[in-house]
Amino acid sequence: MNSNGRAFRRIGSTGLVIFERDGTLLRRNNPPRDFMLGDISNDFVQTLQHLRLIGVRFGFISDARGMDVGSHGPAEFAALTGRLDKLLEIRNAMPDFWMTWGISPQGRRQIPQADEAQRGTEGLISAMILQAVEWYGVDEKDAIFVNSTAGGLLAANSANISSIQYSGLPADRTIRPWRKMEQQYFNPSATVNAQQLNTEIQRVLGLSRQSAKCSEEG
Repeated sequence: MNSNGRAFRRIGSTGLVIFERDGTLLRRNNPPRDFMLGDISNDFVQTLQHLRLIGVRFGFISDARGMDVGSHGPAEFAALTGRLDKLLEIRNAMPDFWMTWGISPQGRRQIPQADEAQRGTEGLISAMILQAVEWYGVDEKDAIFVNSTAGGLLAANSANISSIQYSGLPADRTIRPWRKMEQQYFNPSATVNAQQLNTEIQRVLGLSRQSAKCSEEG
């Protein structure tokens, strides 16, 4: 993790799926509280496992929040990202990248200030999307932004890439305690529609058509 809050790998090789971290991987808490390991959806992690299996590039962007409510900054973000990264690694769902906005003043100055919409959070998200697309050298048509907020749709439109709205994590769902340590890592969610998300990602990237063609040829 560098001082700009970015970590890039090259694990996947197909397309690029950019996830808004909060609201997809992590539950958005209302009212805000500390993040817990149970705030991670097991169903969503299974979707990431499948993307990893079929070679799709993916990663997360977010603000610079840490584990504790109200904590923001490079150290806090790095600590939370390190924990999430390790948990996903042991589940064979390690992301290609983690990115954040709100850390580097230099990064903020690099964001185009074309209009009022580009000066808010949507502009910061759009800048992160474009940086990821540039880093991995993918065509805009092969990039997807999966978001849980209306602002994410505006950011995707600004970056000229496809967008998928995903809100499978209830904001204030009560979390039951787990007895076994490994069960504390991922909390199964009864309402996550991860299968549809997985199917839509493959459709947008053209992977479903490729699979069908291979089946016909076989």
